[in-house]
Amino acid sequence: MRRCNIKSMILEKYLFALVELNLLKVEEKTETLYRTSYDGLQFLRTYYRLKWLLWGDTFDFLLFRLLGRLSRGSEQKRPYSYIS
Repeated sequence: MRRCNIKSMILEKYLFALVELNLLKVEEKTETLYRTSYDGLQFLRTYYRLKWLLWGDTFDFLLFRLLGRLSRGSEQKRPYSYIS
């Protein structure tokens, strides 16, 4: 969190909002674990498609390809996770 330069209260607000929108999943084990949900991946794919439509020349094809692989493999593999 310190490397991101985000205060903990602001981060908690963002995480709460993302969980409420079902873009992140919370798993409680020995520590709190946040995972990108299927809806979260779909949101990112849609966002980058719209970004490409609006600003086509600055489209990040590498990131878009990675998001496509993640969404195709999400039924078989677990999405990436973030530990707080």
